[in-house]
Amino acid sequence: MDTCTIGLLLGLRTPFFLTIQKGAETEAARQNVALLVDAPADWDASLQIPLIDSFIERHVDALIVTPCDSQALVEPLRRAHEAGIKVLTVDAHIGDGTSTNGFPLTFIGSDNTAGGRLAGELLLRLLNGQTKPKVYIQSLHPGVSATDQREEGCIEILRTSDIELLGIEYDGGSIDVACEQATAMLQRHPDLAAIMSTGDYSSKGVARALRATNRAQDIRVVRFDASEQGIDELRAGVADVVIAQRPFDMGQLAVKCAVKAVKGEESTIPERISTGFVIIDRENVETEEAQAVICKEPEINQ
Repeated sequence: MDTCTIGLLLGLRTPFFLTIQKGAETEAARQNVALLVDAPADWDASLQIPLIDSFIERHVDALIVTPCDSQALVEPLRRAHEAGIKVLTVDAHIGDGTSTNGFPLTFIGSDNTAGGRLAGELLLRLLNGQTKPKVYIQSLHPGVSATDQREEGCIEILRTSDIELLGIEYDGGSIDVACEQATAMLQRHPDLAAIMSTGDYSSKGVARALRATNRAQDIRVVRFDASEQGIDELRAGVADVVIAQRPFDMGQLAVKCAVKAVKGEESTIPERISTGFVIIDRENVETEEAQAVICKEPEINQ
């Protein structure tokens, strides 16, 4: 392999995704391969499609994608695959999460169903002793495999208890919308006991609503993704538990697998690579393990 160019298409340019990028850049530098990075301005699969086509036109050898929609990007990525590009997904998958059509080669990210179950178990622990506590889920939008699976896993666990699930609110990746929805839920259900939020933007909107309504101290919150703001909310008591992913590892492993694929070593790449979670609460937030997975605002070569 004389030269290798890898494309990385992120979902957004948030601390989480920029940490994926940082991991990818670190591995690309180690392996002496070129890395081209792009991301849409909003969480929108229709904005990712022309970026995929651009990577095809630039003849990248491999393309790592965080899909904004599990179905909408199947055909665009099929075009990349048919153009001879090695396709990999990171953080979220396409289709049913398998490579039965020959692509993607692998999915690298969290086992999000297990993460959802973990969130449900944490809620049960936080609400222990309450009678029929009310809970709702704040999420991105249907069709994103990562958050879909977190919802499903959490609901599976909550249904084993007497918790009353009020439903799921979808904010489309808007902090403002998440805040409005959380505020409305608090008004409709003043006896709301807890909220599970599936990602950073949803969580930020929930935190804003809890502060504005002075309810932070009596509503339990389990949230995904350890942004610096999310950790500040944890320290301040606006969140009770942060379920952190390992985005740096995702980016690093994705580039490792992409290079292997370009070298013709596809048979050595597992169909799924799980990167795991770290549970962060106020007791362990200052530990080395917790600090290592916080998504800081990294300096990125744009």
